[in-house]
Amino acid sequence: MVNFILLLFLTLIKLVNLLKFVKTTKIMRTANLVDKQIIDYLGQLNLVQKKAVLNIIKAFTMEDTGDDNFDKEMNRRIAEYESGSVKTYTWEESIAHAREAYKTSKSTK
Repeated sequence: MVNFILLLFLTLIKLVNLLKFVKTTKIMRTANLVDKQIIDYLGQLNLVQKKAVLNIIKAFTMEDTGDDNFDKEMNRRIAEYESGSVKTYTWEESIAHAREAYKTSKSTK
């Protein structure tokens, strides 16, 4: 699940690439490095991925956890991902794992 969340986070970064058409001189001067990276990745997503990331963005903007522990945990997980010290999964692998878990849980009932 942690790896799935990281995959979604990275997909979120790609979604902002859709906003490239909004780039103006003023935006580019004031955009920070993270904003530029998000914009650069967005164009690489297909429509389904963009919709998923949009939903994540909406959830983040509507939810203020106010929980420093959550922020620390997310930062820790991102650092693990960036360092390569954890195994990550592609979207296809995550779906396959979820389907297998569903089949297993269904057959044990």
